[in-house]
Amino acid sequence: MSNIIFEFEDVLPKEDQNKIKNILYGHNFPWYYNEDPTFSRKVSKRGTTFSSQIYSEKYTSPHINTFIPIAQSCCNKLNVIDTEIFNIRSFLHIKNPKFLFNRRDELHIDNQFPHVVIIYYVNDADGPTEIVDDNKKIIKQIIPKQGKCVIFDGKLYHRSTHPKKHNRCIINFNLTLK
Repeated sequence: MSNIIFEFEDVLPKEDQNKIKNILYGHNFPWYYNEDPTFSRKVSKRGTTFSSQIYSEKYTSPHINTFIPIAQSCCNKLNVIDTEIFNIRSFLHIKNPKFLFNRRDELHIDNQFPHVVIIYYVNDADGPTEIVDDNKKIIKQIIPKQGKCVIFDGKLYHRSTHPKKHNRCIINFNLTLK
């Protein structure tokens, strides 16, 4: 997939976008507090973040069938047929208008082996995703917009930024191409 970054808006119909948003912002979705959203054993002062595992080798959320069409739609748009999803997580960054210093999470890659990342934006927010080149220079900044997806090679370093005005909610898919 190389260093190409794809962005698609409205990857699902509005009705489905709202259904996903209602699930993630509802009272029954399991959110877990993270000291640091990027590295689980680290303590960060960057902001308040919650996460939830949706799918992994050891766990499958009861909501999986609501979220899978996001990845399917993105793959269809790229004419990619043979894939395997191995991880799906959701993240919720809580807005903090007083949090003014370095509002960026640490640059990271999700996995050390070849994979593709799909980030789905659950809502409009002001905390962009940043993707950088080998020199750590920002090559793409994606503003969260409900229904938008960004798809990129998993070897590209990226990070989230924390919002000041609106909570920022995303679903992160990791998949391999067969």
